[in-house]
Parts: sequence; structure tokens; C-alpha cells
Amino acid sequence: QEYLRWDDMIIRLESFVAEYGHTRVPKNYHDRNLYRWTQNVISNYGHQISNTTTPASLVGRRHFLSEKRLQQLEELGFDWEQRSTMWERNYQDLYEYWKKNGHCHVQALQSRKLCTFVQNQRQEYRRYLEGHTTSLTIERMEALQRI
Repeated sequence: QEYLRWDDMIIRLESFVAEYGHTRVPKNYHDRNLYRWTQNVISNYGHQISNTTTPASLVGRRHFLSEKRLQQLEELGFDWEQRSTMWERNYQDLYEYWKKNGHCHVQALQSRKLCTFVQNQRQEYRRYLEGHTTSLTIERMEALQRI
């Protein structure tokens, strides 16, 4: 049962990556189970990747991924950071880029990660303007508009 579920979720995540180019499934994504699954993977196994101690809530329970499962996630470019921390870090990098360069037109050759972040924020903002659901909060929009 667990293997069937894992394999099913990996297939769904592969489809998501093929469409969106990353593994950060938004909370409002139509496949809520995929969002929950990715969050559970981060919560339950992130300590294994970051070499931190096992969270107290997981002590005594089997919460380690096999090499095969780790490889499946790594091949998809699985992002192990919690979403809010990652957004704040990317925003800070963009702010520093803006201070140094006077603009936010980041080229992929300069920083693929930062370029992707900027593209994603612009895409989410367009979705907001078109009246679609978006992962971009009002606070984040205001922060981005300040730079």
C-alpha cells in the first residue's frame, strides 16, 4: 500500500514538474493531496537531507527515505525548504540584486534561481490581475512593488 501510494505521488509530482518546472506545489493547487504529500515529505524527511537532528515528534518512528526514494526526489529537483522561508530568502536576494543593479531584470546566466523566482512572481501577479487564484499574498505583492 505504501509503495503504491509513493509511486502514485511521484508520478503526479513528475506531471506537475513537467507543467510548472519546479516541485513547489502551491497550497491552492487543484490536487490538494499532492500539496499535502510534498509538505509531509519536507516535514518528515527534511532533517535527513539537512543533516539536522530528527525532530522530537519523529523520534522512535521510522522516518528515513530509502536511497531509491531520495534519488527519485532529487531527479525531480525536489525543493526541501519550507515555502515561506524560501520566499523570504529569494526576496532578500532580489532586493540585494536590485540595490546593486538598480533593476529586477535578472538574466538566467546571472542567476538561474533568482531569474526563476522573478518569473514566477510575475506570473503569479498576472494571475492575480486576471482574477485567478494565486499563491502571491497582498503583503508579498507590496514588498515586491517597493523594489
